[in-house]
Amino acid sequence: MIFYQASMSLRVLKRYWEIFQEPINVLLSFAYIGGDTYDFLVTYRHMMIRVVFDSGAWSFVSGVAKHLSLDGLISYLKEHGHRFDIYFNFDTDFSNHGFSHNIANQIKMEQAGLRPVPVIHNIFNREIDYYVKSGKYDFFFSGLSATMHCVVSIRDATEAAF
Repeated sequence: MIFYQASMSLRVLKRYWEIFQEPINVLLSFAYIGGDTYDFLVTYRHMMIRVVFDSGAWSFVSGVAKHLSLDGLISYLKEHGHRFDIYFNFDTDFSNHGFSHNIANQIKMEQAGLRPVPVIHNIFNREIDYYVKSGKYDFFFSGLSATMHCVVSIRDATEAAF
């Protein structure tokens, strides 16, 4: 299992490095990009094994980051996406019927030359089948929804994918 530290401050990253002298996996979010982002991605990159970039979709939907947009994410990733090991689709519909909306965002990002990791929200519809059968994706992530709320659902999703 791989552990990623989310919402890490630069101060904490530097302190972790000072104590342990070993790199850590970090998840940064588009919702919280700030003045220290360059330092995470360039200056102190050696202190991290992998840097994963979250699209900020949850923050956008919950109203915490209403300033985010798909076009803004695409623009940011076209300039800085190469600095992340992976980044996620702007999957802003967490409902059981959000696949059409989320796949449209996925396709728009891909048409812009990006390779976002898909995020599924419903294991009982065609989401998993679409991503597996396309052959374009090495993996996908499961996100929050009414159907993805328990260990049984996670097992069902894994079995559906394989």
